[in-house]
Amino acid sequence: MTTKEKAERIRPRSASRHDEIDSKPTSPIAPHEVNAAVMYLCIADLVTGTFPEAGTAAWIRLDRDDPAWLAGLAAAALQQVLERDIRQNTVIEASRAVSASAMVVYGKIWGEIARDILQGRGAAYIPRAS
Repeated sequence: MTTKEKAERIRPRSASRHDEIDSKPTSPIAPHEVNAAVMYLCIADLVTGTFPEAGTAAWIRLDRDDPAWLAGLAAAALQQVLERDIRQNTVIEASRAVSASAMVVYGKIWGEIARDILQGRGAAYIPRAS
């Protein structure tokens, strides 16, 4: 594999991972990932109209059977998932940038760098003259 092919393999994709997920709420995502777009599709019917924000005095006074109480709760949950989704995507982008920098600096992908280090052939290794 050429250096260019390796760089292409680790280059960040321009498309969002949300583009890869179909519009069905049952779309499979990794167990540790969150996806705000899929969650919104699941709760879109709950968060319509006006309702108080969860945790406010107006929301606390609502009866638990009131649809506005559930809508406030669902909206707060969606906000938490959206924030986690943004953090998760930021970490993914940063990881790809670091991986790409390894290709620029060392001309290798991280797996090759790790293998060299484990074999005792890190950056300070000087090959024996024959």
